[in-house]
Amino acid sequence: MVFLDTHGYVKNDGPNLQGLIEPCTPPHNPNYEYDLYIKWALEQAKAMEAEILADKASYQRELYKSMEGVYIPYRDDTAGWDDYPPIFTPMYAMYHGAYGHTLEAPPNDWDGVRWQYNAIMGA
Repeated sequence: MVFLDTHGYVKNDGPNLQGLIEPCTPPHNPNYEYDLYIKWALEQAKAMEAEILADKASYQRELYKSMEGVYIPYRDDTAGWDDYPPIFTPMYAMYHGAYGHTLEAPPNDWDGVRWQYNAIMGA
């Protein structure tokens, strides 16, 4: 089962990684089976990123047309976007064995809607 929490907004000025798709940086909640989760969740996040990038020509704003990828905290950072507290819906879903991801779109425009749609289709 996959749980996608769709909202936003995470806009990066550089490097041009627009939006955000979890998995997160440490610390991880010890009650998650993170070694089992990350093996598949990271690949799923990369698949969502690939779907977003495959549709770059359909975006209207240059921000999206020039994006080089999506910010995936686990891959692109060492700290700062953790998944420790189960107060976030995707983290709570992980307690039940689901692959939980938060999808943070870039700005709230029609391109942001397309970004969310493409990410969901990539999942």
